[in-house]
Amino acid sequence: MWIKALDLVLERLKIDGIDYSTVVSISGSGQQHGSVYWKRGAIHTLKSLNANNFLHNQLSQCFSCRDSPVWMDSSTTQQ
Repeated sequence: MWIKALDLVLERLKIDGIDYSTVVSISGSGQQHGSVYWKRGAIHTLKSLNANNFLHNQLSQCFSCRDSPVWMDSSTTQQ
């Protein structure tokens, strides 16, 4: 979800004709604090990213959790 949202922003900027050489940084914010967990070996994918492809497609197998937990996650309530 986080990566796909970034892809959408970057694609919209591209459609609007932004000159990416003038972009210094991109900031985002939200109402929830979320955690993203990388799988072992994800570094190999990160080192071989292709700028012509969407990040969310390239990184789809790099996360250990499909849905990232937020600060008020209750998935461990039973424990």
